[in-house]
Amino acid sequence: MIRNILSVVVGLISSFFVIEVIGKIGFILNPPPAAMNFSTPDDVKAYISSLPFIIIIGYSVGSFVGGFIASSIATNKKTANAISVGGVLLGIGALNLFSIHRPLWVVILTLLVFFPCSYLGSVVSNKLFSKEKI
Repeated sequence: MIRNILSVVVGLISSFFVIEVIGKIGFILNPPPAAMNFSTPDDVKAYISSLPFIIIIGYSVGSFVGGFIASSIATNKKTANAISVGGVLLGIGALNLFSIHRPLWVVILTLLVFFPCSYLGSVVSNKLFSKEKI
């Protein structure tokens, strides 16, 4: 049981790390304007709204990695642990989405990406580390 809880925690930490790294890459590839004032909420919203694809990619890859790691560490109920990672990420992602205005299609895609990607990470992990020979 402790190992299953730890698998979700480590999966979440790895997801946060991957999402942050991909976000930083997006920041490097699409830097903010020189005249941008980060203390003005409207400027921050306008800049963040110009990065929808990198945000969705970050959420997708982060969910996949978190699900993969949670499923790899867990002793049983591997898929359930990966889906738990996706659920927590969905909650945090929803809070983030509604704190900064984004286009509706970005909101819908973002809310739909967490569970399938964490599940896919679990499937890949289970295939790679399966004890059965195919």
